[in-house]
Amino acid sequence: MKFLIEFMDYINIVFFTILVVFVLVLILFHIYSGAKVKANKRLEKRIIRLLDEGEKGESKIKKIKKLFTPNGIRLLENLATNVDEDKVESLRRILSTEKFTRYFRDNLTFKNQSVALLTTKMIAEIKLDGFIPEILTNIKRWEDNSEAQQVGLLALCLNGKNKALVELLSHKDFKLTVSFRTMQELVESFNGDRIPLFKELLSRNCDTYIYRSCIQSIGNEKIYELAEDIMPFLNSENLNLRISTARALGELKYKPAKDILLKILQDSDWELTSAIVEALSKISPEDCYEIILPFVYHKEWWVRYRTAEILVSLQDSDKLITDIAKSNDKYASEIIEYMLQRKELMKERV
Repeated sequence: MKFLIEFMDYINIVFFTILVVFVLVLILFHIYSGAKVKANKRLEKRIIRLLDEGEKGESKIKKIKKLFTPNGIRLLENLATNVDEDKVESLRRILSTEKFTRYFRDNLTFKNQSVALLTTKMIAEIKLDGFIPEILTNIKRWEDNSEAQQVGLLALCLNGKNKALVELLSHKDFKLTVSFRTMQELVESFNGDRIPLFKELLSRNCDTYIYRSCIQSIGNEKIYELAEDIMPFLNSENLNLRISTARALGELKYKPAKDILLKILQDSDWELTSAIVEALSKISPEDCYEIILPFVYHKEWWVRYRTAEILVSLQDSDKLITDIAKSNDKYASEIIEYMLQRKELMKERV
């Protein structure tokens, strides 16, 4: 019994000692991290001051050895997002010199993935040119890594590399690993003439996410010149692609699409039906009332909801209430009544 008590005391002492050591390590790590953050802030402020000094300051920045480290690259990336374009241009000029480009190229070809991706992000933010071959190689080298693909594509987009993007995204061996939302953000970040980029991608054999991202951007940005180019995608086997195309044509108010949309409307999934009803209300608001009115009686709640919302914006309330009353459909009456009340409430708030 005595032995057991002594053994437990020994275990408690050991456990307490380990706990104390662990706490001390945490405290030291916290102190170290805090000191590192402060040092980075000081260096960042120093670089900003030197950038204000013109050529003399730029010459001094080139000699800062701490910039030739992963932490230095992270600092440069952060600077690019926190200073005005004039200072970014100065940074771009400094980092385009031979010593820096050699260091960045070594990082990109290094086996350490995290260092290569960190360098690629910095290149993307500062829009450094001259590293496209290495970036393309890394996208292929880590083809199953979505982060590597995202960062590499971001660098190509922000640098406006139209040709490289088209060749990569339409290559038969290219496999898209990023999500649709990410792809959409990448397309929207493209820093160049988007019309030739979208036109090329839509004519090539690409992943559906790429088509959808281009088509949604065409609609959102009102690129009317490409309306005819997206029309064929209404016949796609991919439902989401058809929905994106219908919505984009609506945003473009593209009247030649009206007949084919009406044809599809007769036999479509409810998600596509909802998108087409919305598109028709934008393409032909003056004469679409009678066309879309029947869809307020649709079996799917969302179709009824969106149709009612649109009808209230198109027609005066008296005629709408009269037309709905003829149907004796209580669900349609309820949703129309709700939309009319909401419309009045919004007027009062304005």
